[in-house]
Amino acid sequence: MAEKMIVKFDKYWSVIHGVMGVAAVLDPRYKLKAMEFAFPKIYGSEKSESAIIKLKELVYRLFQDYESYSQGTSRDDGVTTELDLYLQEKVWIKETEIDLLAWWKTNGVKYPRLQKIARDILAIPISTVASESAFSTSGRLVPKYS
Repeated sequence: MAEKMIVKFDKYWSVIHGVMGVAAVLDPRYKLKAMEFAFPKIYGSEKSESAIIKLKELVYRLFQDYESYSQGTSRDDGVTTELDLYLQEKVWIKETEIDLLAWWKTNGVKYPRLQKIARDILAIPISTVASESAFSTSGRLVPKYS
């Protein structure tokens, strides 16, 4: 049963961790700074750098996809994008309470494409269905009153 649970968890986490990383980058209190702090603790010092690079690539690729969709073409790599400008800004104080969707609604004038990404990513409801279904198999394997 534990092996089945780990397989389900790994499958779920492999899909969701990229989305969670993008969501953290879209939080002006964290951006990439939080990942640079947390990834060595999660992945170890050897693998953390490649995990950060993968996250950056995912964020930039997602931004380029949204940009291409809105313009109909892709932009040259040498142009500073609104994503670059957003990431270069100072990180907010972490203790600040913030409604991220409201923040992006307000700052959408400055970052219109990032606002669209934030609206799509941050509005995804967190689900526990996969982990709950993994745990629910225990009732079928072990009788309830044994």
